[in-house]
Amino acid sequence: MEINDFVFVDARFIKSIPLENREKILLQVKDFIKAIRDNDYDIRRISKGYSVRHVENTNIYKFRMNDNARVLFTFLPKDADELRSIGIRSEIYDQYELTDGLMLLEYCEHDEAIRRAKRYRNFADRATVMKIHAENTNQDSELEQNFNGWLADRYQAYAYLPEKQIIQIVPDQEFPRLMEMHKSEREFYLNDEQFRILQQPFPVMLFGCAGSGKTTLNAYKLYELSLTGKRIGYFTYSNLLLQDVEDTLGSFLKRRDALDRKKNISFWNITEFFLQNTNTHRVVYYEQFYDWFKKLALGSKYDPFAVWREICGIIKGMINQDWGYDLSYKLDFELVKREMMPIDDYLALGAQFSVFAAGDRAIVYKIAVDYQKWLTKNKLQDINDLSVISMLNGAEKNNHYDYLLIDEVQDLTEKEILFFMRLLDNPLHFFVSGDINQTINATYFAPHRIHTLLIKSIAGISGKDYEYMLHLNYRCAPPIVKLANALIDQRKISLQGDKHNHIYDEHDVAVMPVDEENFEKPVLLNVSEKEKNNIMQVASKRHYAAILVNDIKSKMILAEKGIKDNVFTVAEIKGIERDEIIC
Repeated sequence: MEINDFVFVDARFIKSIPLENREKILLQVKDFIKAIRDNDYDIRRISKGYSVRHVENTNIYKFRMNDNARVLFTFLPKDADELRSIGIRSEIYDQYELTDGLMLLEYCEHDEAIRRAKRYRNFADRATVMKIHAENTNQDSELEQNFNGWLADRYQAYAYLPEKQIIQIVPDQEFPRLMEMHKSEREFYLNDEQFRILQQPFPVMLFGCAGSGKTTLNAYKLYELSLTGKRIGYFTYSNLLLQDVEDTLGSFLKRRDALDRKKNISFWNITEFFLQNTNTHRVVYYEQFYDWFKKLALGSKYDPFAVWREICGIIKGMINQDWGYDLSYKLDFELVKREMMPIDDYLALGAQFSVFAAGDRAIVYKIAVDYQKWLTKNKLQDINDLSVISMLNGAEKNNHYDYLLIDEVQDLTEKEILFFMRLLDNPLHFFVSGDINQTINATYFAPHRIHTLLIKSIAGISGKDYEYMLHLNYRCAPPIVKLANALIDQRKISLQGDKHNHIYDEHDVAVMPVDEENFEKPVLLNVSEKEKNNIMQVASKRHYAAILVNDIKSKMILAEKGIKDNVFTVAEIKGIERDEIIC
C-alpha cells in the first residue's frame, strides 16, 4: 500500500456534512486532499484555486469550499512527541505506513457557526472571546471575522481526546463514498484503553458495556492473529455479529492485499457448529419450551423464561458448584456427561445462583425432569445436550485450534465454555469478550466461575492476570447510559447481603458516554396500523434501519405481511448498530 494513502476523519466531520450536497462536498474535499499531498503538505505551494487559511491562536486550518462553507482540518505532525501532544499514538504511523498526514475535523457553514458561537459564549469567558476578536487583524469581512473568532475560541490548543471522539482512518480512494460505507468497511483509531488491551498476551477475558468496542477488538485481534498462519476459531451466537466481524476482517485484509490469510480462520455460529458436529437437526429453543410449559398445570404459577433460564443455565448448564475437580486438577468427566445436576446438589446451591426461593426449587426441578423426559420422548436436544453430545463424540479431536475467540461469552452455559476450552492445543490461547449486563440468553454467567475453571486447570494463573475492562460507551446517548448505570447501582443495593456481591462490583462498572451533545431523543409515533405497516415496509428495505420486536412470534407476524428483512428480536440485535431503530 502506498504511503499517505489514508486520511483521518473525525466523527464530527461526518455528522456535519449536509445530506443534500454530500457527494459534491466529498469529491471537492478529496481533490483538496490530493492537492495537499502533491505539495508535501505545504499550503503555500498549492494552487490559487484552493483557499486555505490558518486560524489564529490554534493549530487549525480552514479550507474554503464556497462563499458560505469551510472545512476545518489539522496536520498530524511527523515528530512522535508532537503527535502524542495532540493525543495520537505514534504507532499509528507504522500501522498505516504513514510519514505524516492530516485530520478532517468539521464542515462548517458561517450562519451555523455564528449561532453555535453565541451559544458557546453563554458559558465562555467573555474577556477571552473579545481579546481573540481584537487580535484578529486580517481584512476579512465582518462575517468571516466573527467566524474566525468562533474557531479560535473553540479550537485553541486542539487535542484529539480519544475518550470524547471517534476517528476513522479512510483510504483516499474510498473517501468519496465515506457516507455510504458499511460499518464493517470502516477502520477506527483505537483509544488508549482499547489499544492497550489489544497488546496484551493471551489469555484475555474482556468485559465492556454496549458500544464499548468489544466486537471491533475481536476483528482487530483476528487480523493480528492472521499474520501467524495458525488455526483460529471465532465463535458467537449472533449471525449478524458473526457477519460483521468476518466482513470487517475481510475489509482489513483486502486493503492490504492479504485475503489469503483468511483461509486459516473459521467463523462459527455456535448452534450451527454443534449441529454439524452432532448430526442433529432438531434443536429446542425457548419458543418450543414456552409452548410446552404453558400446557403444564404449573404454567401460570411461574414466569416461563425464569424457569427456562433456571433449567438451561443452572440445572442442566452448570457442571457442579465446584466444577467437580479433584486435588490433582483433573476434571471428573462423569459430572460433565450428566444430563442434569442431581437434585441434592441443586437444592444445596447458594441463594446467589437462583432466582427461585428455597421452597420453589423442588418444584422447578420436577419441571426440569419432565422437560428432559419430553425431550427424550421426542428425540429432541437443547444446547446443553448438544455440547455434551459433542464432547462424548470427541468433536474436539476434529476441531482443534491454536487460538480461540468467543464474542458475547455471557450467552454460553458452563458446559459450552468447558467444551470450547477443550478445542485448544494450548489452554492459554483464548480471547473471550462479553458484558454480564447483556445476558439475554438463558444462562447463568459469572466471571468468577470461569476463573475457577482456569485457575484449577492452568497452573500459575489467577483471574487478575488476564481480565480487562472497557469503560467508554461510543454508541448510546447520555440519558441511556445514565439509566443503565442507575440500574446497575440498584442491583448492587439489592445484592448487598450477598457474599458474592464483590463479583458484581468488579464488573458492573459505571460507564461514560463519549458524545454529550450530538444525540437525538426518541420519537413516539401515534399512527394508524396502515401507516405503521408502511413505515416498517420502508425500513425493512434500508440497510441502515432495524425493526425491533419482542419475540419470535412477533417477527413471524411481520413476515406474514411481507416485512422480513432487518427485523430483529432483542437477542438477535445485541451488539449490532443501526442508524435508525423502530420498536
